[in-house]
Amino acid sequence: KLKKKIFPFMFKKKVFLEMDFSKAKKGYVREPHHDAPNKILAFLIYLNDIENKNKEGGSFEIYKYKKKEKNYLQTPKLNKLKLVKKIYPKKGTLIIFLSNPFSVHGVEKYKPLKKNSRYFIYGSYGSYFNIDWKN
Repeated sequence: KLKKKIFPFMFKKKVFLEMDFSKAKKGYVREPHHDAPNKILAFLIYLNDIENKNKEGGSFEIYKYKKKEKNYLQTPKLNKLKLVKKIYPKKGTLIIFLSNPFSVHGVEKYKPLKKNSRYFIYGSYGSYFNIDWKN
């Protein structure tokens, strides 16, 4: 309520776009998670390739729940998930996905053989309010 009083112009629109440019160095990893509860759609754009996929890691990982849960935690326990797919960064690749409690994803630990970095753009459409996703 306080935000609405201080920043009323922000709440006239229900959806916003945010983007950031990221550089992942050696050791970068993201545990399986789903994005914030106000996110609607998320996307990644890879700006470079990974040279040796099998040894360098750095893949975008997609998970699904092994069974229906009562509560979908933002960072679920690994033993409740099944790895479905790995997508290795390739220059110009665009990945788009609904950002809901069931779209669990992460990043495999990045271990470049040289002093390479993993460059990408992360973007999302979000709401100023949390989304109530249904199963």
